[in-house]
Amino acid sequence: MLDKNAPVCRPCHAVPGTHKTIRNWSISKDREGTRILNIIEPIYNEPVCYTAACHVHPIGQKVLGLIEADLSSAFVDKAIERQEIVIATYVFGGIILFSIALCTILWKLVSTPVSTLTTGMERVAAGELDYTVKIDTKDEIGDLARAFNAMTTDLKKAKDELVEWGHTLEKKVEEKTEEIRKAQAQLVHSEKLASLGRMAAGVAHEINSPLTGIVTFGHLLLKKFPDGSQDREDIEVIIEQANRCSTIIKVV
Repeated sequence: MLDKNAPVCRPCHAVPGTHKTIRNWSISKDREGTRILNIIEPIYNEPVCYTAACHVHPIGQKVLGLIEADLSSAFVDKAIERQEIVIATYVFGGIILFSIALCTILWKLVSTPVSTLTTGMERVAAGELDYTVKIDTKDEIGDLARAFNAMTTDLKKAKDELVEWGHTLEKKVEEKTEEIRKAQAQLVHSEKLASLGRMAAGVAHEINSPLTGIVTFGHLLLKKFPDGSQDREDIEVIIEQANRCSTIIKVV
C-alpha cells in the first residue's frame, strides 16, 4: 500500500481525510527536454476483488493501489516537428506558386496590355495615325484598345479630309487667281483698245477736217474748168480720193 503523503497520492489527498478527483495524467519534461506523459490510474476494490478467495482486502478499502506509467512523447514530438516542417514547406511553396501565378496573370492581363497601349499612344502622338493596337481581350483593357483604335481611325479620316480639303482649296485658289489674272489682262487690253479708239477718233476728226476742206474746194474748182478738160478730171480724181479717205476713216 502507498502512503497518502506519497508524491503520486498528494494531488488527490491534499487535505488529510479527504479525496478529490482530478485528471489522471500530466505532462512534464526530462533532463534532455523530452516531454513525458505521466498516467496514473487507481485500482479500485471491485466486488469481484473483495469477494474472491485470493484477495485479503477488506470491503471497506476502496482503492487497492495505483498503476503509474511514463510514456515518452519523443516520437510524437518528432512527428509533429516533421509535420510542421512539411506544412510550412507546403505553405511557403504555395505562397511562391500563388505569387508566380499572380505575377504572370498581372503581367499578361495588365502590364503587357498597358505597355502596348502606351506604345500605341506614343506612335500616334508621333503622327502614325494608321497604327492599331493589337489587343483582343474581352475585358476593360480590350474595350479601351478598341476605343483607341476607333479614335485613331477617326483621326486619320479627319486628317485625310483636311488634307484633301486643303488641296481642293489650293486648286480653287489657283483657279480663281488665274481667272482674276485673265480678267485683269482683259481689262488692260480693253483699256488699251479704248485708248486706241479715243486716239483713232481724235485722229479721224483731225483728218476729216482737212479732207472736208479738200472736197469742198475741189467742188468749187470744178466750176472753173469746162467738162472734158484735163484739169477738171484731175480735180475729180482728187475729190474721189478725198471722199474715199473720209469713208475709210468713218469705218475705222
